[in-house]
Amino acid sequence: MERKFDEELNELKKKILEMTSLVNDIIEKAVRALIEKNEELANQVEKTDEEVDNFENEIDKFCLELLARYQPAAIDLRFITSIMKINNDVERIGDLATTIAHKAKIIMKHQPVEIPQNIIKIHNDIKEMLKDVINSLIEKNENKAKEICQRDKKIDEMYVETFRQILDLIINGNLNVKAGIELILTIKYLERIADHITNIAEDVVYLVSGESIKHKKELNKERVLFVCVHNSARSQMAEAYLNHFAGDRFFAESAGIEPGILNPYVIKVMKEDGIDISKNKTKSVFDFYKQGKLYSYVITVCEQEAAEKCPIFPGGGKRLHWSFPDPSKFTGTEEEILEKVRKVRDEIKEKIKEFINKGI
Repeated sequence: MERKFDEELNELKKKILEMTSLVNDIIEKAVRALIEKNEELANQVEKTDEEVDNFENEIDKFCLELLARYQPAAIDLRFITSIMKINNDVERIGDLATTIAHKAKIIMKHQPVEIPQNIIKIHNDIKEMLKDVINSLIEKNENKAKEICQRDKKIDEMYVETFRQILDLIINGNLNVKAGIELILTIKYLERIADHITNIAEDVVYLVSGESIKHKKELNKERVLFVCVHNSARSQMAEAYLNHFAGDRFFAESAGIEPGILNPYVIKVMKEDGIDISKNKTKSVFDFYKQGKLYSYVITVCEQEAAEKCPIFPGGGKRLHWSFPDPSKFTGTEEEILEKVRKVRDEIKEKIKEFINKGI
């Protein structure tokens, strides 16, 4: 029984390696299709999507059968559960590569489009990461897997740099807007592939040592951007409260669609609550956008109509909308206005606490 189980574990490893090899080939063809403007290669990639899905289903089924048949423990249980997670990441990599091939076909229609050199560099780094993560799985090499996790930072940096380059080309009229958007999406998909390879490396670490580094993001602060119309009141309060209550977990910033002047009533009511924002400056959300900043959350705190003007930031962060009244529109005596602003302040404060506690 034990020998049979070992043979089936080896068969499982063989299947995941075959699937990874197929996906590696798909990535190569997808990027070549983009660089060489080769529609035939792009078509070949799109046709392999079903093959990858079949691999995923077959491996998942095999894993479940092994769990039911042998009820493994310790390292064997970790191996099977890790393979199930790796299987999912490899399938997602295949999906992303297929999408890149599809984007390549769209970009071909907007010739001439010069492909940024960083796309080639990112692709080369991804190839090395994928090769090394598979070797770390075969060798059960925890240190190599941890080292691969660190490489993801370089990919993120190149992504931001390339995003800015493409955006500058669009703004200066040197690149068709539609082609530029497709290129930005393409580098985002490459960056996401690197994220999935990092997930695989984290699973290898767990497989070998039992140490879970899957939630490494908890060790770093999640970046949150609050946006309102003028960055003079609501977004300033939201930024201040999140940094005040959970500055160990989050790094909050705020910006406006049309930056104005910091609202003096807001400064006063925030000071009443022990937070001094008097030295804050109003900022433009579009400046942050042009800088290619990445956020886990972009939260608009203005009316829906204004929120729709907020640009879509790169990085795949969540976009939320919380609607609060605009203090700049409040009328009445000074005390009446202050009371209305206090009410908005308290509503924002409670919403921030809810956000922190629920980890939305």
